Amino acid sequence: MVELTGDEAVVDVGGDRMKANVSLLDKVELGDYVLVHAGFAINKYNEKDAREILAIYDEYFAKTVKEDDDERNEDK
Repeated sequence: MVELTGDEAVVDVGGDRMKANVSLLDKVELGDYVLVHAGFAINKYNEKDAREILAIYDEYFAKTVKEDDDERNEDK
């Protein structure tokens, strides 16, 4: 989280910022890593776990984009 005022936070999602309600979590602090769904922070992670999860997402999306590009090139 990059901003926190009461139950309202601003989170950084891949460089984009969005608002999230953190009222479902206990003891959130500025700098925490949270999972956001439908505008609510629903889970909190330590930095090590968050970085591992983000690396998995990055790998997945890189592979998905490559597969999509490969399929488009086969259609030509």
